[in-house]
Order: sequence, then C-alpha cells, then structure tokens
Amino acid sequence: MIRRFVRDSVIYGTGSVLTKAIGLFLLPVLTRVLTPLDFGLLELIALLTTFIRLSVALEISQALGRFYADARTTGQQATLASTTLWFSAAAYSAFAVLAILGAGPFTSALFESEARRPLFVLAVVSIWLSGLLSLALNHLRWRLEPGRHLFVSVLNAALAAVLALALVVVFNAGVTGVIAGQAVAAAVALAFALWNLRDDYRLTFDLSACRRLLAYSVPLVPSSVAVFVSLYVDRLVVKEFLGLEELGVYSVAYRFAAVAGVIVSAFQFSVTPLIYQNYRGTDAPSEIARMLRYSLALALIFSTALGIFAREVLMVVTGPGFQRAADLIPLLCLAIVAFDLYVFVPGLALVGKTRVIAAINVTAALTNLALTLLLVPRLGLHGAVLSTVVSGTASFVMYAWFGQQHYPIPHTFKRALTALAITAAGVFAARGLPLHGPALIIAKATLTVLASAAAGWLLVGPPERGLAFGRAGFRIWGAR
Repeated sequence: MIRRFVRDSVIYGTGSVLTKAIGLFLLPVLTRVLTPLDFGLLELIALLTTFIRLSVALEISQALGRFYADARTTGQQATLASTTLWFSAAAYSAFAVLAILGAGPFTSALFESEARRPLFVLAVVSIWLSGLLSLALNHLRWRLEPGRHLFVSVLNAALAAVLALALVVVFNAGVTGVIAGQAVAAAVALAFALWNLRDDYRLTFDLSACRRLLAYSVPLVPSSVAVFVSLYVDRLVVKEFLGLEELGVYSVAYRFAAVAGVIVSAFQFSVTPLIYQNYRGTDAPSEIARMLRYSLALALIFSTALGIFAREVLMVVTGPGFQRAADLIPLLCLAIVAFDLYVFVPGLALVGKTRVIAAINVTAALTNLALTLLLVPRLGLHGAVLSTVVSGTASFVMYAWFGQQHYPIPHTFKRALTALAITAAGVFAARGLPLHGPALIIAKATLTVLASAAAGWLLVGPPERGLAFGRAGFRIWGAR
C-alpha cells in the first residue's frame, strides 16, 4: 500500500501543483487588471460553487467511493456509478432551474446589486458544470486512475486560465470573463472525463442502489455544510463586516497559503481510496502513520518557505492593493494543513460513524463562526485568520480522538507538534530580522533551510530513512 500511496500521491501532487501554479500564474495579471472588489466577487462565486457541490447532490459521490471498491463485479460497479451520475445530474439541474428563476433577489442578496444579474446566471451555469465535473473527478479517484485525474484536472485549469486571460485582458470582460472561461473549461474537461468513464456509465437507475448510497451519504450533508462553514465562514463574515474589497485581499492571501495545502491534498486524494481497499491488512495502521509523517513533513517545509518569504513573493506577483495579504499567509498555511489532515485518522469513516463525523464538523463550524464574529470586528482580517486556525486544529483533534478509538493508528503526535513548533519559530524569527536588502534574503533563506531540515528530520528521520527513487518510480525503504 505504501508504494501505491507514494506513486499515486506523486501523480495527484503533480496535478495539484500544476493547477495551483496555473492559478498563481494568473494572479500577477489579474491583480493588475481587476480590483480588490472584483476579487471579492470572484471569491463569493467560488464560495457559492463549493457550497452547492457539498450540499445539492447530498454527497452521493462520497457514498460511491465507499461502496465502489466493495462491489464484486463490474456490473455492480456500473450500477452504482450510473445511479450516482443520474441522481447528481438531476439534483444539479433542479438547483440551476430554481436559481435562474430567482436570479433577481439572489443577485441583490449576494452581489449587492441587481445590475449583476447576468453575472449570477453565468455563475449558475458554471456551478452546474463544476458539480458534474467534481463528480467525475471523484469517480476517477475511486477507480484508482490518478493519471486520468491529473489530465482532466490540468486540462480544466489550463483552459480556464487561457480563456480568462483572453477575455479579461484582450476583451476587457472583467469578472464575467473569468467566470465564462471557467464554464467553458469545465464543459470541455467534463466531456473528457465522461468519455474516460464511459464503461461505468449506462442508461440505468437502480432505486435500491440509490437508497443504499443515500443512506450512507445523507448523514454526511450536515457534516459537509459544517465543513463549509468551518472553511469559509471567515470570508462571509469578512464580507459582511469589512466589505468586498477586504474580502478580495483576504482571498489573495488564502490562494497563496493554499500552496501549502497542495501537499496534504495530494496525499489526501490518494490515501482515501487506498485506505478503503487495504485497511483490513495487518500493516495498514503503521503504514498510515508513516503517510501522515511524510505528508506533514513536506507540508511544513512548504509552509516555512512561503511564510518566511510571503512579503517578497507578493511584492513580485501582485499589485500594490494586495500586499497587505503577506501578514496573513503564515497562519493561514497552518489552518489549511490542519483542516486536511483528518484523512489520516479514518476510524470514524471506516466504521460508518457518519453522525459522529457530522457532530465533529458542526462543532468546528460553530467554533469558527463564534470566534469569527467575535474577532473580525475587533482585529479585522487577522481575527479571521486566528479563528480559522483554532477551528481547524480543534477539528483535527476531535477526528483523532474519536477515530483512534475505532481504528487505532500508531501516530507520533509529540513529534508532529515539535516539528510544528520549530517551523513556527523559524517563520516568526524571520519577521523580526533587523536587516535589509541581500542580507535579509540570505538570513531568511538560512532560517528556511534550518527550520525545514529540523522539522523534516524529526518527522521522517530514524526509524525511517527517507524517500528514494527506485525502478518502479518512487519507493520507500528503511527500518521499521
């Protein structure tokens, strides 16, 4: 399982890095053409897209992932996949029709002006396509096809970037151009994904299979909505208390901080289907523990570098209106990583304790909401960051506490906390350096190397000796 995990993680990681790199490539252009207000609108549309994907199809895609590997025949797999597809298509279509019929009041409530109604309608079309594309990408994960997942993901991101550049820069289409590019790219990527999955899709809908899928997935919906609140309530509160322009600055900080989450999300994509297929093995718990250590080590290395050089990076790649985001990036990196680590404590998911999962996510969401409402009016954007860090950490602690009771994994949490403290000390030491110019850059680079090396050695040093290239691509070796 370890070798498959590493191989698939490299592929998913490549996709995540490429898609994030494409998005970051766009930032220097878009931050000079669009205003913070425009970025605030884009962030609202992104939030709406995420919420609809989590709620409208009742998380049936997650149920497909749970039962697809257990299906005994290809016919049973096709029945599950087809039922999931047609249910999701009907759910997203119903949402789109209702949203377009109520476009006027929805536009006024979300975008603060009914004059932006065409943008709202275009966003609904983009969300419909994005929802189905998300389903198809998840299906590729459940089939353990990371190469095709990589191709479809990068195709979507690259085409959206090219179209956005053409429509915004050449035709001066503004936010509408960005969303139009995303819609067209999603349509093309969806077509490619469905073609690759054609052997699993049929013109059939099995009611009993649908009931089985929904029995597993429906309890996840409150949990998913709670996850949405945990992850995004900070931006909603920023919009309400500080306005769309501050939301635009916050969204740029979050996009850069998300680079640190690329590492964990790459492992997250690969580890979940592998755990579902191999968790009964006697070596599985120790292998999952190693997966967490390697994932966290790489994430902390990226977080350290990004946190220390955040100001320099933003000076190069963004306009002057966005450079205040540099102060927010270090803690946002920590929050994003904390929210994604739950996959390495899978006990609750493996035994079907979806109600406990929902309770954990609701608790984290309420914590984030309460802290955000308390801190944002007093501390501004820094209050949003602090509330997100606290709720993300609390969420992982609860997943670990309850998950370990059902499927114990020999995690070394003390080593992880020590590594985190080392990287945090490096980041905050860099902020107080009384230097300028080349001397400052050299000092920051030195701190980055020292903190990263110490944290990495602590997590993946003895008893493991590291990662190496092998004839099969990547392999892990060392004493257990």
